[in-house]
Amino acid sequence: MEEENTQGQAGQSPGDQSPRTRVGFPQQQEPKKFPTKLIVVIIVLILLVGGGWFIFGRSRDDANLESELSPTPFEIKESTPTPTPEKIEREEIKIQVLNGTGITGGAGSLKTKLEKLGYSQIEVGNAPTSNFTATELIFNDDVPKTVRDEIQELLEDTYQDVEVEENSLDKYDIRITTGLPKGQTATPTKAKTTPTPTPKVTVKPTGGTGTPTLTPTTTTSPTPTP
Repeated sequence: MEEENTQGQAGQSPGDQSPRTRVGFPQQQEPKKFPTKLIVVIIVLILLVGGGWFIFGRSRDDANLESELSPTPFEIKESTPTPTPEKIEREEIKIQVLNGTGITGGAGSLKTKLEKLGYSQIEVGNAPTSNFTATELIFNDDVPKTVRDEIQELLEDTYQDVEVEENSLDKYDIRITTGLPKGQTATPTKAKTTPTPTPKVTVKPTGGTGTPTLTPTTTTSPTPTP
């Protein structure tokens, strides 16, 4: 081998002085080193974010769990019983209506209004005097409150003034003595005159002469219609 190399070298002409091309191999670049401080900062941030999320999430879960476990307060409402409406037996109520003003038909007009409400046992008449200005309303002590309110409201809508009282009535449940209606003015009461007999001559023929006979007649003032 050494001989061949020597021969090869000897075989080269002295004039061959061209330089040899040097073949080189590419050098491998060393990997860049990541900064250690940056890695540490990233790890710290990850730990902080993870710890904060863990703490916040844990506290929120605990709050939700506590709200679920804690009993919900509730208020016990006592139901108020609905009062049963009082049944009115209007046809069983006995009412007396007296005309206290002397106005013709004063008691009869009130009777008509009471009948429209359902009352049927109504008796009308004239009061002992006819100088009532306020309407007098007397209830027996066992008259239901609903009836009292209903009749009092009717009278207050009809008459100028209504005086209400409670008393024991023997024959009736309610007694009403009418006063002046709304819009009505009091009229002066005329003095009553006592009727005097008027002589009347009646001639009877007796033997050609007549004997006068006096027959007294009286006139009476009319009784006002209740």
